[in-house]
Amino acid sequence: MRVTNEVHGILQAHLVPKCPHADLFNKRGRAWLERQVLPDDERARSPATS
Repeated sequence: MRVTNEVHGILQAHLVPKCPHADLFNKRGRAWLERQVLPDDERARSPATS
C-alpha cells in the first residue's frame, strides 16, 4: 500500500490526471504511467516505472 500511495502522491504533485484505466498497476496502467512526463528524480523514486 505504501508504494501505491507514493506513486499517487508523485502523480498528484505534478498535476498528472487520474489514470483512465481501472488499475494503475496492471499492464495497461503501467504502460500509461510510463508515458507520463515526470522529472527524472521522481521517475527514479517510483518503483512502478522501473
